[in-house]
Amino acid sequence: MAVSQQPIGTIEPDFQFLNEIQQRSGQSVSSCYRCLKCSAGCPMAEEMDFPPDKLMRMVQLGLKDSAIKSRAIWLCTGCVACSDRCPNGIDVAKVIDSLKQMALQEKVTMGEPRIVAFHESFLDTVKQYGRLHEVTMVALLKLKTRDLMSDVGVGIKMFFKGKFPPMPQRIKGRADVAGLFRIADSDSKPAAHGGAK
Repeated sequence: MAVSQQPIGTIEPDFQFLNEIQQRSGQSVSSCYRCLKCSAGCPMAEEMDFPPDKLMRMVQLGLKDSAIKSRAIWLCTGCVACSDRCPNGIDVAKVIDSLKQMALQEKVTMGEPRIVAFHESFLDTVKQYGRLHEVTMVALLKLKTRDLMSDVGVGIKMFFKGKFPPMPQRIKGRADVAGLFRIADSDSKPAAHGGAK
């Protein structure tokens, strides 16, 4: 029986990856002993290419490229069931958020580009108006994904039911919301690269 030989160096571990993710997330990923409770409680685990326990192990082993290009980090709904179930008190959801930040900063090929486009469209709308405006968000999403015609029928029905207000409502505290985005942007920059915390 022939055994497939993988060339040496195909997967190059990044030994600084664990330290960087622990610093970004504030979580002791090295404490994870893969009891699998995080994945057992995850409602999206079956859809993920790597369930939460495997993502944690990939961070421990320095498999940065595979972790930040995975579909799993974008399929995470942020329900924090994984964090609540961890016997070592690791906030697994924060670790996954840190992987998302790193993927965006390093501009890698995303595992789920449509979900990334949705996140960006949502946040761009809130940044602009201080709150969500559905029509602007959908327009941005359609432009980002270049999927202009799908769901048009549903959108028209929602518009006539008053679910899509045509004009955005700006809130009074828009400057405060913009300040929150600035803080989030500065906090997501790792100190090792000169970003101030």
